Amino acid sequence: QRIRLGIRHLAPAESTAPSSAATPLAPAASSMASGRDCRPDQWLASLPERQLAPEQDLNRLLLDYLRHQGHLEAAEAFQREARGLPTPETAAVPHAELRCRIREAVQSGRIDEAVELLELARPGLLASRPGLEFRLRLQQLLELVRVGRPSEALDLAQQRLAPLAEARPERLSDLEEAMALLAFERPAESAAFGHWLGQGQRRQLAGLLDAAIAGRDAEADAEADGDGRDAAARCRLDYLLRLLLWSQDRLASAGVRFPRLTDLAGAGFDGAPSSGGGSLV
Repeated sequence: QRIRLGIRHLAPAESTAPSSAATPLAPAASSMASGRDCRPDQWLASLPERQLAPEQDLNRLLLDYLRHQGHLEAAEAFQREARGLPTPETAAVPHAELRCRIREAVQSGRIDEAVELLELARPGLLASRPGLEFRLRLQQLLELVRVGRPSEALDLAQQRLAPLAEARPERLSDLEEAMALLAFERPAESAAFGHWLGQGQRRQLAGLLDAAIAGRDAEADAEADGDGRDAAARCRLDYLLRLLLWSQDRLASAGVRFPRLTDLAGAGFDGAPSSGGGSLV
């Protein structure tokens, strides 16, 4: 399924809150904000007359999403079948495979393996990025706690994590919370600290490493020091969807009545029927 948003062209992912003058939705937003309300049936009826993104651009968006999420086999199959897509770069395929292997290793708790693969993907990365190394070693400690190896966890904390935590107070706080898990017979059931052993921590680290490997260094640094958001799903399609939600908020704050897209997965509009003309796919 493809959601046709009425975008005239694809905008580069430069900002999460772009100025209205620079967005592809700006013309529609400004015309609606000038006093023209729009009902869902009117919006849907007008779509055949609008200039939508070319199929080739939509295919590129989907291919970018599949690769970013690590679905390499699906991406290759789609690239063979879709029209207008370039031949995959030979150097990019092994790199993408390494990223997928690192992500899978982290999400499975195999941190030692992830460290080795990371050195293959970007040699010297951890040595130059203390915040990133701290997050990776902290997850290594958590995995030791998970399998009941407290002595090794203590050694890791003293030898690797403590020096890295001294530079930033927030790192020290995270280390203290992780170490507190050692006081519980069933650490995963701790109401205060059990979340450290949840799958969400693994996913967050996997996204953080993926951002660093892909060269999104500023994003990865912000994530590592707790100033950013989950990077795992950040691709051009994600940017356009966030741009859409931002534009809808701007219209709503201006008092404009319009068919608000509330179901991103099914392309369902607020106030529109749930079937037939109520969705746009």
